[in-house]
Amino acid sequence: MKKTYHKTILLLVFYLLSSCIPPQKTSKQTGTTKAELLAMLRKEQVAKTERKFNEANPFVVKLPNGTEERYPTQEMAVLRERELEINKSQKLFDKGSATKTDISALINFGIISKIEASTYKAYQNKNPNVVMTKIDSLNVWKYYSDPNFKPNFSKENKSPNSIPNKSTGSGFIVQNNGIVITNYHVVKNATKLEIVFPESKIVKDASLLLKDKSNDIAILQIIEFNSSDFSNKSIPFSIGESNTIKVGQDVFTVGFPLGSIMGVKPRLSSGQINSLFGIQEDPRLLQISNPLQPGNSGGPLFNKNGELVGIVVSGLNAEYFYENSGIIPQNVNFAIKINYLTNLFNMLPNADFNINQQNLLNGMALEEQIELINPFIVQIRAYE
Repeated sequence: MKKTYHKTILLLVFYLLSSCIPPQKTSKQTGTTKAELLAMLRKEQVAKTERKFNEANPFVVKLPNGTEERYPTQEMAVLRERELEINKSQKLFDKGSATKTDISALINFGIISKIEASTYKAYQNKNPNVVMTKIDSLNVWKYYSDPNFKPNFSKENKSPNSIPNKSTGSGFIVQNNGIVITNYHVVKNATKLEIVFPESKIVKDASLLLKDKSNDIAILQIIEFNSSDFSNKSIPFSIGESNTIKVGQDVFTVGFPLGSIMGVKPRLSSGQINSLFGIQEDPRLLQISNPLQPGNSGGPLFNKNGELVGIVVSGLNAEYFYENSGIIPQNVNFAIKINYLTNLFNMLPNADFNINQQNLLNGMALEEQIELINPFIVQIRAYE
């Protein structure tokens, strides 16, 4: 009887203590308490008042394992998705192990540029130990910690703290009065243009004289230009004819691939004409096998006689092809046929602008041609 009495007293005390603890309302979908979810919302400053659960209209979040979680408000679902992206980003620091889905997620969230994304798969088999740069990592975490943060990558993945933003490309002198040819996309939106002469270590300001957006050609004029400052020789190459170009012909370009990494010395890239047409049989373009990198855009394309036959313009979008087909194209690059440049020259208001037709390179060995060409190859710096 005494034991029964004590047991009854203990149960009564336990019941009284339990009744003093307020019950937590729990989401049937996730097992997370309502208080915890509201705390998350307040921390993120997306909610200041309690929100009622509306299980009839939940917001679905897909998990990596294929299952789903349902949340009663969009804000809660967004927070959960952000948490999942943070967890996912931890395994993206190793470029060699990044998957196609991982890369696409980073692009869609605006964390990395498409150009940077194309390097992940390229490293997978060759350099498995190459990791993301400190700048990459910093931008990943800044993005997730501040929803308003917008990473700003230049074409060669410079720090977003670089002010003003600078991109680089290649170009070439076609007249001794300071006319420079490059791609329009190299100088698009630029508020300041600089022309760098690596051979003479001279930097000159330039202005946009004429542009052809549809064919991606820009004609620049160097300001306060004096040809004797950088070379006492004549331009050695001449303008070729598009109708003389044949598949299989040897071609070469000189430019500044990855200018901020490789430096300001012009570099040679040799190849062949693969096709007289571009993507979808585009008649304006030549397909070439020359290995090209960001920074080569706008450079000249010469044949073995030292005739200018094209302007290097671009390669296939590696990220696009990887995302849609699982492959990264190798050495599939293009150049604008030279007749589109000559047509643009005819639109210049000054009749004195005539493209050089004197060829001093025909019959020379390639190394001799390069030596004469280099002083007329320039790096374009475009500041936004």
